[in-house]
Amino acid sequence: QHKAICEELGDRAGVAGACGHLGNYYDRTGDYGRALQMHEQHKAICEELGDRAGVAKACGNLGNWYARTGDNARACEMYEQCKTMCEEIGNIDGLGSACNNLGDTLEQTGDLPAAACALVQGIAAWQRVERDVGAHDAQRVSLFEQQQKSYRLLQSVLLRLGQPGWALGVAAQAKARALAHRLGRSGRCGG
Repeated sequence: QHKAICEELGDRAGVAGACGHLGNYYDRTGDYGRALQMHEQHKAICEELGDRAGVAKACGNLGNWYARTGDNARACEMYEQCKTMCEEIGNIDGLGSACNNLGDTLEQTGDLPAAACALVQGIAAWQRVERDVGAHDAQRVSLFEQQQKSYRLLQSVLLRLGQPGWALGVAAQAKARALAHRLGRSGRCGG
């Protein structure tokens, strides 16, 4: 209904947003054909409007769709596009997600060196976001979960690369971040 009303009103940005939400809905319900249509429509409208943030988000959603349906090469292309746009527009949170998703997908394809590189970039992005959100921001919990996912993925990749020392260092860094997060939530640490 939202999409239809926005179309009727000529609200292209509203249509794009509705397409993105519908694409995610269809993904979750397993209607992959309709999901792809909505994600592609979202991307096309955002490109038409010059909405770089919207295009980046659509590329990320398309990457997720391609990864979910087994087309890892196309997923990596979409994640790379999302990553590049997020860097250009200064969306560091989006950059972290794109790097994390790219690293995960590259690990699945067996390109472990590229996966490690993407995950290191993702962790660096999450650390930049962490510095910017402040000690008591509600975003910190979600950010912490994203960081821990990146650390776990990177440890797995490093172990598969035969780099146990580096993997242990990453594990120690993840534990230190977890402790700082826990202390920050209890009010005993200034952040």
